[in-house]
Amino acid sequence: MKDLTKYFISFFIIYTIIAIFNTYFVYYLPFYFYDVLKVENELLAILQMIVLFTPVFLPPLLGILYDRINKYNHAIVSIACLILPFAFFFVLSNMEDIFNFFLFFTFAYSAIWLIRGAMIKNYLNALSTEDKDLQASIMTKTVYISQSSSILGTLLTMVLYFSINDISSVADWRLFLFLGFFISLPILSSIFLNTTIRPSINLISDTEKKMNHRLTKKSKYHLLIPIISTVLLMFFTETDELYRYSLPSWIGTAFSYQSLDIYFKTVILSYFCAIFGNFLAKKLYSRFITKISKKNELPSDKLEELKGVFIRKVLLFLFISYQAILWWSFNSDFFTFIIIWWTLLPILGSALKIYLTFLISRQAIQLKKYKTTAYMLQTSIANIGMLVFTPIGIFLYPIIGMRLLVLVSIIISTFYLIINLHQISSSKKNGF
Repeated sequence: MKDLTKYFISFFIIYTIIAIFNTYFVYYLPFYFYDVLKVENELLAILQMIVLFTPVFLPPLLGILYDRINKYNHAIVSIACLILPFAFFFVLSNMEDIFNFFLFFTFAYSAIWLIRGAMIKNYLNALSTEDKDLQASIMTKTVYISQSSSILGTLLTMVLYFSINDISSVADWRLFLFLGFFISLPILSSIFLNTTIRPSINLISDTEKKMNHRLTKKSKYHLLIPIISTVLLMFFTETDELYRYSLPSWIGTAFSYQSLDIYFKTVILSYFCAIFGNFLAKKLYSRFITKISKKNELPSDKLEELKGVFIRKVLLFLFISYQAILWWSFNSDFFTFIIIWWTLLPILGSALKIYLTFLISRQAIQLKKYKTTAYMLQTSIANIGMLVFTPIGIFLYPIIGMRLLVLVSIIISTFYLIINLHQISSSKKNGF
């Protein structure tokens, strides 16, 4: 339990700093590039594409590394904790050089995925216990800590944004970034916390042992179809990256810089609504589990099949709702836009991610070994979506405009529906 406590403390500290970086990257710096530095769209698209190669190729490689080693996890995380705060120095040395930001993002992403790889391995190891109550406790605490660290990191960054008096001043943005470096220094304290969690072999559940035994007898392609399906789902849910990067610039142009200032100062609202979306998603899933548990005894494989069908049905419903509300938001006034963007979309988007995580976790823990690799390989597909769609969106934004770009995103992501049709059709055979 002492190891788990250290894990949760380090998890909170580290993921708070990661949330600070993500808030800079997603919400604030795109406007700085577009409207303060006025970087050419072609150059910005190319640099973003190069930067995003890191979160695409690094996760599966780290998954293999972490699955093979146990002794040096803490050392690797400690090195990454040193890298992440000082990555800010590449920016602060010259705030007008876009290539400094390229180095900043590359080093920061590398450190983040080094940290995430170790944390994911620890998480999957902890879930391999036979104690179901402990397993549920670990999952619940991990979700709560992830949510609270995201809220704290975003809130801190939003507070730092108030240091900007002139939104077009490079000097003000330099101060904004320096404060981000200063506030990220506490991450270094996590170096002194050992984050290695390795349950003994006796803690592996009998259910998992039987499942592993069955998998060794079946074809090695047993999990190929559902994994490919999930991979495609994750790829096409990233089509919102077509317009997300250019969103701050569009708000300033379509409404006003005063409206953009309101947008920047209300970012935190989306995280509270995302928590509400998590709660609703897990509540719905819990009610489903309770409902099927009241039925007659079902074989474990039949139960898992029903869970998969249920998850994909909910994903289909959430996806259709998300796309409809998204289109409405871009065809409304600013007041309606900001309400939709910070409330309805985070609720639905958070629920989508929860059910995708259910799919990934269920498939990863079915493997006898290389769980971390399987998990990180599937999550890296989302980063491939970012790699593909972000540069294309940056390039097309000044050519076709925001609304048409959003429409293109919705059309492309309808492949998500097609992928789900085959999975959901199996529900008829199961009487679900």
